[in-house]
Amino acid sequence: MTYGGHVVAVAFAVLFSVAFPIGLLFYSRKLAGKFPWKQALAGAMVFAIFQIFTRIPLITYLQGQSWFVIHIASERLLMALFLSFTAGLFEEVGRTVAFLLFRRNGYRFGEVFAYGVGHGGFESLLLVGVNTLANLVAVLYLAFGWFSNAVIGNPQIFGSVGDLSAVFAANPAHLFFFGGLERVFAIMLHIALSFVVAKGVSGKRPKMVLMAILIHTAVNFVAVLMPGVWLAEGFLLLVALGCFWYIRKSFYTKYLDEMGDRG
Repeated sequence: MTYGGHVVAVAFAVLFSVAFPIGLLFYSRKLAGKFPWKQALAGAMVFAIFQIFTRIPLITYLQGQSWFVIHIASERLLMALFLSFTAGLFEEVGRTVAFLLFRRNGYRFGEVFAYGVGHGGFESLLLVGVNTLANLVAVLYLAFGWFSNAVIGNPQIFGSVGDLSAVFAANPAHLFFFGGLERVFAIMLHIALSFVVAKGVSGKRPKMVLMAILIHTAVNFVAVLMPGVWLAEGFLLLVALGCFWYIRKSFYTKYLDEMGDRG
């Protein structure tokens, strides 16, 4: 088996899931005028607290309960709706708490942007980026013999050479590519939802927070139910484009006008 296609696909996945969020973080410095580390760190902490340390343990607990398995987990639509709604609820409530703590009266474009990057970027690095970097090391070893000491010396991470070959043989290259590209779309959604919640908090409009929860739920639910990775990624591409349009139309133009007035 040749691994050229997998090398390219995994390399792009690393760019999407690791380099892209890091690049956006530095771009947020330009937008904010200084490095908005507090907002970026708040975004990362909210994801960790409300997802990693709260929602995921709760779901793990529920999956061990017979009533949950029988009535919800065994029903594909119900389980998809449950996972989608809890993701929206926990993350958007967390986002709301962060903006209440950081800025009660108004917000700055670069700071909100940085929060969204911190939230979505940390999710990308933790859930996809680390595994993608390991996949890159593994496929470079299979293709060119590089990083042999790292791969052979860490069987608890990489397994045997036969295991690695089986993984890449069973998964077409485009799946690795789309796995990384999906993080770009997800980060765009997190940035847009950060603006929605920030607007709701600064304007004391709780309906905006509810809207963010419903949008988050709907995007996750539809994406999970899409029949096939191509349709799912196509849908998420449309969502990302919609997020870009919303940010640019509703906030970025105003930001440019403010920068022009200051100049």
